[in-house]
Amino acid sequence: MQAIEAIREGLAVLQAAGCSEPYRDAELLLMQAAGWTREHLYRDLQDPIGADVLDEYRRLIGRRQSREPISYIRGVKEFAGLEFDVTPDVLIPRPETELIVEKAIELAPRGGVLADAGTGSGNIAVAVAFARGDLRVIATDISPAAIAVALGNARKHGVKDHVRLVRTSLLQCFRASCLDLVASNPPYVATGDDQSALMEEVRAYEPAVALYAGKDGLTQIRILIQQAAACLKPGGWFLMELGMGQGRAILDMLDGRLWDDASLLEDLRGIQRVLKARKRP
Repeated sequence: MQAIEAIREGLAVLQAAGCSEPYRDAELLLMQAAGWTREHLYRDLQDPIGADVLDEYRRLIGRRQSREPISYIRGVKEFAGLEFDVTPDVLIPRPETELIVEKAIELAPRGGVLADAGTGSGNIAVAVAFARGDLRVIATDISPAAIAVALGNARKHGVKDHVRLVRTSLLQCFRASCLDLVASNPPYVATGDDQSALMEEVRAYEPAVALYAGKDGLTQIRILIQQAAACLKPGGWFLMELGMGQGRAILDMLDGRLWDDASLLEDLRGIQRVLKARKRP
């Protein structure tokens, strides 16, 4: 079977399964099965592929047909221009979270201390440390498996000496007024919502502990706001991802005696996605 014929076969299977980008997925999975780059794939589309490669490709297509996220199948996900290793123990990094990285790079003072609360794959912590080698970054997670993934990504991108991994819940390990910036993508999906609104890949495969946060989706956010207010230095910044429609409720949680310059930043789709707030000097 030629490579192009294998792609067409995989495309038909994934289209029938309702996958959102079936052609891209079919290409990526053939590249993985064959150990090819994209350049190699396009150069050899008309060439026959070996039986062992075809068997592995069909096995991978079967996993994607079951709606397993392609990032878990491939074991990697690009984020902020870097390739991160991912496993089912961590949330798959999303493009909208890059907004937190951009703002953290912009706002963190030179030589400052930044905490990434609930780091997962380490995508925020590692991307910031990669761009800002002057910062001391401390990344926390309650999951030892997630800590292991994040540590691997810090090593992969050469920032292990700049990123410290700590197993704890959010900001629980920090003393008062010791941080210049807090960044976090906490769980914010409401358990009371109709879960059919979530993509099947998310519901079935991504870690529940990184997704769900009580009936209103704000349980962990309430805790995080309180902890950030205590741990940040006066004038320190707080950046936090939030769910669609949660902005007003979260702004109302901010005590005006503790916070100022609070705003909601929009992602590329125009959705209010990140809270930016400063602890009063």
